[in-house]
Amino acid sequence: MNTLNHKSALLFCLVFFIVNGYGQKEISPNESSRDSIDVNTKSEAQDSIVGFFSIFKGKPGKAALYSLIIPGGGQVYNKRYWKAPLAVLADGAAVGVALYWTNQYNSLDQDYRDLKNGLITDINGITDELTIERGRDRRRQYRDYSWFAVGLVHLVTVIEAFVDRHLMEFDISDDLSIQAMPPDTFGNQYIGLVYQF
Repeated sequence: MNTLNHKSALLFCLVFFIVNGYGQKEISPNESSRDSIDVNTKSEAQDSIVGFFSIFKGKPGKAALYSLIIPGGGQVYNKRYWKAPLAVLADGAAVGVALYWTNQYNSLDQDYRDLKNGLITDINGITDELTIERGRDRRRQYRDYSWFAVGLVHLVTVIEAFVDRHLMEFDISDDLSIQAMPPDTFGNQYIGLVYQF
């Protein structure tokens, strides 16, 4: 038992020092640690925000943004008018299913509370509280999954608008020739092929 404690303590110290060593950052002598951490944190946060919104630049980004704001908006922007009703129908069906399971859960939850408080004696002939509680929990699970599906279906319509716009702008040339690659800028010679689509 004593050797086990020594081995686990040694393993803990080893892992701690390895993880701590990888997490260290070298700081130049003329730079204080507090200032460098603050500046790096602010610049990384700004870069991530700017990087996220750069998705919506250009025509594919506008199609995605319009589809994100209004169901079918990106499809209309892409002038794929026949796809817009499909996107609206997909979003509407997902929301309809989510509302159905939300109503089912709310109704059974209220009945379950009434049964626990003694206001009613049974729910559809069932008097066992555990059975009713399991049914209520199952409906809550369906409700949660269906609202997750709403977001997923809407995301699929946004991605479809984004990708469709990219494919509309994809240049398909009649020149499908194969050419040898020229040497690179450092003078290194490579053998390769260039495909032009």
